[in-house]
Amino acid sequence: MSYYPLMIQLADRPVLLVGGGRVARRKGDALLSAGADLRVVAPALCDQLAELAAEGKVAWRQGAFAPADLEGVFLAVACTDRREVNARVGDLCRERGILCCLCDDAGQSDAIFPAVVKRGAFQLAVSTGGQNPGLAREVKKRLARQFGPEYAALCQESGQARQAILRAAQGAEREALLRQLDKAALEGTDLPAEED
Repeated sequence: MSYYPLMIQLADRPVLLVGGGRVARRKGDALLSAGADLRVVAPALCDQLAELAAEGKVAWRQGAFAPADLEGVFLAVACTDRREVNARVGDLCRERGILCCLCDDAGQSDAIFPAVVKRGAFQLAVSTGGQNPGLAREVKKRLARQFGPEYAALCQESGQARQAILRAAQGAEREALLRQLDKAALEGTDLPAEED
């Protein structure tokens, strides 16, 4: 199966996390950092998820997954330790047109979580299509060393300059100025600007 890389806006969107263990905590952290309206259903929660629920950062329904948990959900992430529960979540999501991620079965998932290096708005995502998440993590570590915190400021500053160009110029002049900006943004970094 081939996945199309896509950045998606999850801010304030209802996301269901099925499971309350270690894997669910990692997925929950990523979803919360994206601003998702996170709902969790699980018989019990690991300490970190229980703390988030106590603080009101996630809504927790204690118990087993039920089809009604999918009402109004944009994305469902199933990461229980029971393969049949995760598969049931996936089946119901497909029936209802809801995106799903099954943490134990990338082949049956609509979406997977890449390994991400985040520097402000600048993000690099690495995926192996679910075939080898450990390899993706190792590549992420290398990229994190190569692309340091300075890329957050670089992205912000060049983004502001880009908006000014878009407001002030048109046509061929705009395109030339944008190319100059992109090359100038990379000056002083370890990465060479690509030639067309």
